[in-house]
Amino acid sequence: MCGPRSRTNRLCVVNARGDIDVEEGVLYLLTLSFIADEFGKFWKVGRLYLSFWNVFNMALYSLLTISFSFRMIALGHPPDSDAKRDYNILSYNFLASASPMIWSRMLLYLDSIRFFGAMLVVLKVMMLESLIFFALLFVVILGFLQGFVAVSHSDVCAGRIWADWGYIDSWAWTMPTTSRRTRTLFCQP
Repeated sequence: MCGPRSRTNRLCVVNARGDIDVEEGVLYLLTLSFIADEFGKFWKVGRLYLSFWNVFNMALYSLLTISFSFRMIALGHPPDSDAKRDYNILSYNFLASASPMIWSRMLLYLDSIRFFGAMLVVLKVMMLESLIFFALLFVVILGFLQGFVAVSHSDVCAGRIWADWGYIDSWAWTMPTTSRRTRTLFCQP
């Protein structure tokens, strides 16, 4: 879709001038209207309004809001400055990371077709189970992290920390007197 002769080429490259194009302005305006719509529905219905797709949409709107914020910060910098260019690239990176979510949101419009409606239910269950998997994976990673910290701590207490260039006397990379103090504070006699 993004090529030198494509019609969407303006959306596939960073704007060199750093100003907001018509397409980007319409995107941010529609995002603001969708955020207001979601907030209004949540205000009227309450917490029972929250579902998977509402949370998905709010994550999408958050990415787009961050992109808009960085674009506004970039507009506050003088033209042709490095800060303006960096903020524009950062804004574009957030906008690009939101694009899969924008395309996934279009699946909601296919919900009325029987095949796609059934597949969306399967997709929703699969995404929720993936979230549970990553939460459990995070717990396992925390266990490994605690183990690595304990191994590092025992090496500090034994005074056995080596680097490629030689012996390091402290895991905190400080002076040897500090490492002795660290050993006396954290290592059991």
